[in-house]
Amino acid sequence: MTSVYAESNDMTPAAHQMMEELRDELRKSQAVSGGYARQIEALQVRLEDATHGHNNLEMRLHESYKKVESLVAEQKELVRQRRDLESVLEVERRSMAQEREHSTDQEQQLRAVIARLKETLAQKTARTTYEHQESKAGMFNFLVLTV
Repeated sequence: MTSVYAESNDMTPAAHQMMEELRDELRKSQAVSGGYARQIEALQVRLEDATHGHNNLEMRLHESYKKVESLVAEQKELVRQRRDLESVLEVERRSMAQEREHSTDQEQQLRAVIARLKETLAQKTARTTYEHQESKAGMFNFLVLTV
């Protein structure tokens, strides 16, 4: 084997053995380093996946917050509309009660007018009947007296 460092044939066996040990250590270190590089690559892939998943979750969370805000705003609007409708309903109820009361008053007034008209009619009928009977009696008396 040739390397950057030229081996000399005059190396001592201890130096030669040390060189071999260093080469073994270098190969082991390179193998370990390769394993670490593969682990780093795998961890980098996992980190990218986790980051992507995290970003997706943040986006979904943001969308959920927006949806919640929208629903809260919609709920507030519906509550406001309900209060408005209840106010309108209460106004309508009062108006109907007033109309009922007014109609009842008018009905009582009309009944009173009808009763007075019946009484007046009854009086006129009684007077007309009495006058008619008087005139008949007067005619009868006139006829009796003239005969």
